[in-house]
Amino acid sequence: MRRLWAGVAAVGILLVWAPAAHADDVRDAEWMVEALRLPEAHRIATGEGVTVGIVDTGVDSTHPDLTGVVVAGKDSWSPAGDGQTDVTGHGTAMASLVAGHGHGDGGGDGVLGVAPGARILSYGAWRPGDEKYDDAELLKGIRWVIDNGADVILLAYGGGTGEPEEEALIDEAEAKGIPVVAPTANALAGEKHVGFPGLFTNVVLAGCSGKDGDYSEVGLEHPAIAVAAPCEGLTSAGPDGGYEDTSGTSKAAATTAGTLALLKSHWPDMSREDMMRQLYSTADDKQEAGRDRKVGYGVINPLTALTSPVRPYDPSNPPHVNGDPVYQSDPPATSSLAPPADSQPPWALIGIVGAAVVGGLVLLVVLSRRRA
Repeated sequence: MRRLWAGVAAVGILLVWAPAAHADDVRDAEWMVEALRLPEAHRIATGEGVTVGIVDTGVDSTHPDLTGVVVAGKDSWSPAGDGQTDVTGHGTAMASLVAGHGHGDGGGDGVLGVAPGARILSYGAWRPGDEKYDDAELLKGIRWVIDNGADVILLAYGGGTGEPEEEALIDEAEAKGIPVVAPTANALAGEKHVGFPGLFTNVVLAGCSGKDGDYSEVGLEHPAIAVAAPCEGLTSAGPDGGYEDTSGTSKAAATTAGTLALLKSHWPDMSREDMMRQLYSTADDKQEAGRDRKVGYGVINPLTALTSPVRPYDPSNPPHVNGDPVYQSDPPATSSLAPPADSQPPWALIGIVGAAVVGGLVLLVVLSRRRA
């Protein structure tokens, strides 16, 4: 039986815990909002139209920062069997960092996630009384989110030994263009090695960054790290409508998954290859030039990823920005579209000539009258 973890503490979830904060204080404490320039990024994309599959401990869909976010769910143990009962709080924390929309006036209170317009598919793989994720439930969960419309998949657990069935499911997701994100291990919890699913070839392995925008020792170093993302002292949604200030590598995976949701929202037909290239090429490279063991290609930068030109994997089929006529249900008729610039009538010249002609006619009339 392989060992899987989500962190530490009484139920193996969180590295650092603080009492729940009042909602009014949460946004002020959420340093990643400013660090990742999320308000600016959200003027371009919010994750709308994108579904993130989270295989975890379930998600509390009644949390005020997640109302309307969890559109479907599944588990095999709760009375409703809908994945919307969270046994430990970990899945709710992940969902809030991905797609929390806050609450109150203008959504200004509570947790703001990286992609607040995204939706969550939740599969609960941690049964009440368990001390770890159930292996069989994890496999069923990955299968379920693939089959039920996930555009991005977050597997915020690790420590596995790499089962062929799990790898096959992840390879299937990759073949369907679905990015899969997983974290490294929690160094501060005494973890020594990065395990699976993070080390599968087709998984985006997320390392850790701190408030200084550079490598954080909360996570382990590893050559397979693709990018790093905030993981230190983050405020997230907690049980019973509360909040928790925590650190952990799973949070880096959640914020990375949220960034991919933004890319997919902005470029709906973007291929997985192009999403990876855009994520990696726009990351802030804080360590050695190129890829390194601490932050991979760099620390995620959602705004730069959304505003930088895309270098498509297939130049003959570049991704289209959401809102292009190709995505409109009733595109305007060709005749109503403005013609290309080089085919525009020379209105300025026409105006000048017209004015000259009118002026000439007026002058001719005046002269004729004088002669008369």
